[in-house]
Amino acid sequence: MNTKTPIIGNEPSEKKESPADIARQIVFFTHTKQCASLRKERQEELMARPIAKRWDSTKKAKMVRRYMQADNELKESENALDQLTFRLSQVMAPAPTVQQAIASVAGSI
Repeated sequence: MNTKTPIIGNEPSEKKESPADIARQIVFFTHTKQCASLRKERQEELMARPIAKRWDSTKKAKMVRRYMQADNELKESENALDQLTFRLSQVMAPAPTVQQAIASVAGSI
């Protein structure tokens, strides 16, 4: 005897990504990439200063860790943007509408 009957409407459905959802993700990862790039550049500037040679080892390690974190986030964002752009081109037919979808979502944020 089966006491657990499925509730109607709770069946897992296959979720399709809409072009607007993918475009929102592209906008998010573009912003993340820009922020990571700025952080990485700032860390490079700080570590290039002459006074950086006199930092103690803990501060040097902290600055290198921040630099590496920004670099990793930058690479991950670039990879995610490549994948999202490809998925968006697969979902939408012509390439010019991909740019229009990104622009329309970016304009509404």
